[in-house]
Amino acid sequence: MESFFLRVCLIVGVLFVFGGIACAQTQSNGRNQQQTIFDENNPIAHPLSVPADVVKILLQRKEVKDSLNSARGVTQADAVRLFRATEVYLGRPNETDLLIAGTLPVTGADNDWYWVVRSTPNPKVLLWVGCLSIELLKRATNGYCDINSSWSSANHGWDDIYRFDGSMYTLWKRTTEDYMIPGSHKTHTSYPALH
Repeated sequence: MESFFLRVCLIVGVLFVFGGIACAQTQSNGRNQQQTIFDENNPIAHPLSVPADVVKILLQRKEVKDSLNSARGVTQADAVRLFRATEVYLGRPNETDLLIAGTLPVTGADNDWYWVVRSTPNPKVLLWVGCLSIELLKRATNGYCDINSSWSSANHGWDDIYRFDGSMYTLWKRTTEDYMIPGSHKTHTSYPALH
């Protein structure tokens, strides 16, 4: 009887271990398969409603207020349609954050506006950037993935890398390129606060 009991315990233990591994892989795969690039060719694939407390915070931001003040016929009551959001995982376990894209008039003339928001427990904007493309990178700083934003015109362009400083995202490195100067090389500017 004791041998039977040991076999049952062993089988249950093995099943428990493999079940936990399978569950962890499923959760990890969901995070690894998230959309990481957002731009004109890669719009938000799985949009969701922006929570009311996050909309409230966005409406208090200077860039949003200025945009709404210059727009005709758009009020704060229209706020629900001004933003598109998707869940993103910046790196901390059990935290789901939001990447939010603005829609007209809460966007730039030659770029899109994006906010990265820690949505729980108290919503906080971690980054606001105007760019053509934003990418969540695999590299991480202080537990959060680094973020790359890009913008370009016919004349020049830039790539900015933001790193999490423990409180919010700050610019870590900018790479610029002037397309109009023959033989122009990329210029790198590092911001030493996070080195």
